[in-house]
Amino acid sequence: MDVFGKELNIEMDYKNKIKLIYLMTLIAIVIMFIFMVINPFNKLKETKEVYEKEQTNLVKVKDKFVATQKRQEEVMAEFEKQKEKYAILKIQFEKAAHQNNATFKREIQDLMDYLGIRLSSIGSPEIAPKKQKPVSEEETKGKKGDKKEEAVKEDELKYEKKYFAYNISGPAPEVSTLFYYLENSKRLITLKDGATNITKSGQDDLNATFKIGTYFFHDEEKEGEKNE
Repeated sequence: MDVFGKELNIEMDYKNKIKLIYLMTLIAIVIMFIFMVINPFNKLKETKEVYEKEQTNLVKVKDKFVATQKRQEEVMAEFEKQKEKYAILKIQFEKAAHQNNATFKREIQDLMDYLGIRLSSIGSPEIAPKKQKPVSEEETKGKKGDKKEEAVKEDELKYEKKYFAYNISGPAPEVSTLFYYLENSKRLITLKDGATNITKSGQDDLNATFKIGTYFFHDEEKEGEKNE
């Protein structure tokens, strides 16, 4: 018998030789069964598990995508609502604001004439500083590093708040009524805190100095009217 290139003399009878051949054949079949059936089956099983896992992940991703898409639609719908609301408020603001100094002074004068209040003097208009928008630390760092100034939005150029110093005198009830009308006006009128001083002038009359603040909307199409 030749094993690994060497001839071995193994004396065995015919029956033992047949048994040995059967045994080796059986071992060979078992080895072939392991490599050709069991191993591929295990790999197929692992592949199936990976596939099922990926399918589960895919379903989760699809669910997240649908949820994100729905959320985006809700955000866009809310954005459109806010956009419409902004447009309405903008129109209301423009109607409530004044166009120029002259129209504002005329309205205040008409109100005082109606109440019988005398106007002593009006100070020069004082432009109120615009409020700065809050910025995050990242935006602040970016501004320091880049040193780029933000462009002023078009609407911010059109709106301006001014204060006018008034000195008036008149009967106490009428002066009180004037302040009531100013504070409850549909126009964008406010009284500046700490700038009001009221003193008696005679038995029933009052002298009052105060600052009226109001917003102005500058319409480019109506710039023919100049401020006083």
